Amino acid sequence: MQLITPQFGLIFWQTLTLLTVLWILGRFGWKPMLRIIQEREQYVEEALASASAADKKAAAAQAEETRILAAAQAERESIIATAVSTKEAILEEAKQTATKLSQDILHQNQLAIQEAHAASLTALKNEVGMLAVQVAEKLLQKELRTTDQQTELLDKLLSK
Repeated sequence: MQLITPQFGLIFWQTLTLLTVLWILGRFGWKPMLRIIQEREQYVEEALASASAADKKAAAAQAEETRILAAAQAERESIIATAVSTKEAILEEAKQTATKLSQDILHQNQLAIQEAHAASLTALKNEVGMLAVQVAEKLLQKELRTTDQQTELLDKLLSK
């Protein structure tokens, strides 16, 4: 039964030991532990604040990236549209130049053909005239061998 009912001396020494341990822990153990716990809480709060700031920066960077990508896309489309319109203008100008050039060449060729045709006709007329004169000369030489015949022909031509 002595285990169930403690004696006064045992209670006194146990209380004194407990108070001594509490005083030693309070003096040397709890204050550093509480300080370490508070430092840890402060570190965790700073880490959470830093993480929150990093999340905000990441969101801002994402928004900026999206804005930059949209601007780049718009600029790309603008450049492509400008290039397409420039290409079409160059093609149209080249087509007009080619059409004008072909018309000029065609006109020059037609003039050259007309000039060649006129020159050919003139040469042909000259050749025909020369041949006619040669034929007439030969005919006249055959028919007008005598002087009397020449005089007679000359009188006819003069009278006409």
